[in-house]
Parts: sequence; C-alpha cells; structure tokens
Amino acid sequence: MKFFVSRLALIAGVAVAALGSTESPAAGIFDYNLVSFGDVSLTSEVEGASFIGGDLLGGSANFGIAQNNIVALRLVGDIVGSAPRSIGSGNDAQVGGDNAGGAIINLSGGVYYYDSAAIPGVVQAGTATPVAGLKNDLQTLGGDLLSQANAAQALLGGLPATGPNPAIVMNGNPVFSAVPAGPNNVAVFSIDDALFETNLGSIGLNFNGADTVVFNVSGADINLTQGTGNFVGGFNDASAGKILFNFYEAQTITINRQFYGAILSPDADLSAVAGAIDGSVIVSSLSSSVEIHLPTFSGNVPVPEPSSLALLGLGGLAALSRRPKK
Repeated sequence: MKFFVSRLALIAGVAVAALGSTESPAAGIFDYNLVSFGDVSLTSEVEGASFIGGDLLGGSANFGIAQNNIVALRLVGDIVGSAPRSIGSGNDAQVGGDNAGGAIINLSGGVYYYDSAAIPGVVQAGTATPVAGLKNDLQTLGGDLLSQANAAQALLGGLPATGPNPAIVMNGNPVFSAVPAGPNNVAVFSIDDALFETNLGSIGLNFNGADTVVFNVSGADINLTQGTGNFVGGFNDASAGKILFNFYEAQTITINRQFYGAILSPDADLSAVAGAIDGSVIVSSLSSSVEIHLPTFSGNVPVPEPSSLALLGLGGLAALSRRPKK
C-alpha cells in the first residue's frame, strides 16, 4: 500500500540494501496476507505472509505457499500442539515462543529463526537458527502494526461516502455502483451490518472506473452467512486487492461464504468456517478452517505512515528479513 511504507522503506532500505533481499522488514500492515494481534487457530493455509501476535493453535497449516523470498510467518507466541506446519518453498519463519508440543516445521530450503531462550522443536528441510531477543523484536513489530491498523481504521472511517448505498437494486438484490472521487479515484460506501443479515441472492459491485472501493461498515456483530448472498460482479479474484471492508465497530465477525476484499477490524474476533477469503485480513484473533488467499490490499488511499518500525531497534528483524537467497 503506497502511502504506508514510503518514508519507512527509505529509512530501512538505506541501512541494509547491500544484503540483497527482496523483502522489506518495514512492511506496512497491508503487505501481510494475515495479521492477528492475538491467537490464531488455523487448519488451512495462508498464501502470503502472516503476523501472529499470540499463539498458533489448530491443526496442520501452511504459510506463504504462493510467494517466494518472504518471511512467511512471524509468530510472537507459541506453536501449540503437535500438528505439522509448513512454510512455502524458500521462505523463512520467525518464532518468538516455544514449540514444545513436538510439531514438525517443514521448510523447503528456508530458515526457522527462533528466540534463543525458546524451544525450537523439530525442523525439517531447512535450518534452525537461534536469535537473541527475537521475541521482543516481534512484540515491538506487533505494537507498530497495531498502531498502523488503528490509524488506518480511524482515517478510513472518516472518509465521506461518495455514493448511495446501494445505488441499484436488481431483482431484489443490491448492486453497489461506485462513484469515484478525488485524484486517486476512491469510492466510499457507508453501510450497516443489517445488509448482511438480509436473505439475498447476491450482492454486486460496479467499479465505474474507481481504483479503490472502501466499505465503512457499522455494527458490533457481523454475520456473513449463506443467507447474505453471493458476492458478484466487481467482487472477484482480480479486483479483491482494490476492495477494503472497514468493520470499524465490530467485535465479532463470522464468515460462512466466499469473501472478496481486505478485512480491517483490529478489535474483532474473526471466525471463518466456509468458503475462502481473498484479501488482507487484519483482526484481533482468528479461528479459521478456510484458505486465506492473495492479493493483499493495494488500494490507493491516504493512510498515515508507520511512525516507529524503522526507528525502534528492529535491526535483528531487518537483518533476518534480508538474508541473501540461494
């Protein structure tokens, strides 16, 4: 996301550019496919990079399977249980907590960095490397990401709606017709959670030339079930990276269907039980048996840059993120 990382990437990049990696340790919040500030219970996969601020629970899970030369998993807490976890080919993992349950970490040529005070467990097809203070560095990173998420949510939530909600109803089903505004062609809708609780056949979207579409959604308990209807039209794989749902009041979100677009809700506990999610997911905690797919959110919106990540002593993470790939 352009506005998040420009100044920060320059600061961090000067320090370590000579090490030749393609990934920035100062990545912004939307450069992750998944950010959970608390625990994650997962029995599926995340195609892109993940940051988990709590523990990793659940069964077998895969991280970073659709990208290369990234840190596919950054985990502050413990790996709980004995189910194997796999890291995509050539990608790395950074884990601050223990892997005391005997879970096998499958690496395809990558590196498993673990805090030197923690129990690494069993690593296959890769290298286990201890790093002093890694857990503290990851905790600092988590605090910065939370600040970014809160700032983004507040700023996006303050954007005025640019069009009616929805503008069109076809056969009793709503179709959001974007009205892009400003130099960045951003369309904004303000809706409440009642829309998702209506028994609909579909919910559609027409971009009408918009480069980014933001849905600011009110409501504490969001339920996207089979009765919500299929997301159609502009809601698709190709456009998912341009769509963002800002659930700014949500405490719980339940998804029981295919979902397109980024989910920004750092205070919400997300339960995903059917379908898949195509887009960035930023939540308080996650329980998921569905796949989380790329793309990450790439919309062009004026979100504040992070203030501290490159300046708070995360040199260890920078060096780990920029090791030369073979």
